[in-house]
Amino acid sequence: MSAALEVAVRLLLHDKIRFAATVFGLGVAVLLILVQLGFLGVLLNRATSTIQQIDADIWIVSRNVETIDLPVQFSDESVWVARSTPGVARADNLIVQYANAVRSTGQLEAILVYAMKDFAPWHFPRIVDGNTADLRNGRLCLIDGSPSNLMRFGPVHKGDFTVLQGMRTMVVAISQKLFCFTASPIALMSEDTFHEISRTDRFDNSTSYILVRVSPGADPRRVQEDLQSRLPREEVLLRRQWESRTRNYWLLSTGLGLNMAMNIGLGLLVGMAVMSLNLYVLTMEHFRDFGTIKAIGGRNSDIYSIIIVQALIYGILSFILGWVGLKVAATMLARVDLAPRLSASTIVLTLFFSLGVCLIASFISFRRISRIDPLEVMRN
Repeated sequence: MSAALEVAVRLLLHDKIRFAATVFGLGVAVLLILVQLGFLGVLLNRATSTIQQIDADIWIVSRNVETIDLPVQFSDESVWVARSTPGVARADNLIVQYANAVRSTGQLEAILVYAMKDFAPWHFPRIVDGNTADLRNGRLCLIDGSPSNLMRFGPVHKGDFTVLQGMRTMVVAISQKLFCFTASPIALMSEDTFHEISRTDRFDNSTSYILVRVSPGADPRRVQEDLQSRLPREEVLLRRQWESRTRNYWLLSTGLGLNMAMNIGLGLLVGMAVMSLNLYVLTMEHFRDFGTIKAIGGRNSDIYSIIIVQALIYGILSFILGWVGLKVAATMLARVDLAPRLSASTIVLTLFFSLGVCLIASFISFRRISRIDPLEVMRN
């Protein structure tokens, strides 16, 4: 194996410019794949960020609601049924609706409003300035101060005033890391403030969701079944089920998954094409050398090992280049909360997948080597 490694390295470095260009081309293909996977993870996490942060074991939603950003109202009286169910420690209504806000530039901006009587028992959201308890003291609101939200809403600080649905509202708290898939800024307020600024009776006696916390020692699945039997017109979902439904909606119903798959497939095809062409050209340039190896007693497997080592070297170096590119992109995009993030298992799988593509690309060279006639090579 050491001899195959030495020969493979010598052949690769015989033309250093081509070797560097090939590694760069493969690195770009790997970077494309890593960025697409990273962005997919970021977007799906944004879609479920509020579900993950709200400390609720069970969500009660209207029938056929697919994602938290697109709610359907139902009777808020259902919360009393939930509270009376055995195994339920707490249940509260949560209203989620879009509203118009006035940016610092005077332009209108659609924001996503979360409203409930008290956010504190649900450990939501991550406050960086202020307190959600203050939201019950008047026409007050919380604005999420994540960079991506402020890019659309404009700079905001505690004590500032904004206009929501045409009514002047004071910002009394700032949070971080609240996102929705539609990239709309997020605001929190009390139920009373929401009904006041909405200036319509359309949302009276209605809610978007009911949050349920299970009592210590109670079985969440058993509580879910009891709630579903008591509320047949609504759907009762465990938190992980609600997260999965939201992710699947954006991934499968909007074309996001197909688009990502096409981009990843394009990266694989580009990488395989570059790899196949380079190895084949390299094989043909040293066709006489390989023929000589066979003439002095070498086997096809000896030459195959050289080509395999070359493919693995290309695969490892291109993955390292793509990984470095991903880190650079993540540093730049972190300012707008879009830094691609990959789990360790995804990174390892991508590495082995890249190496596998390089090995598959070497099969063309294998076929050509298997047809070498050493006597014909020496004669010519």
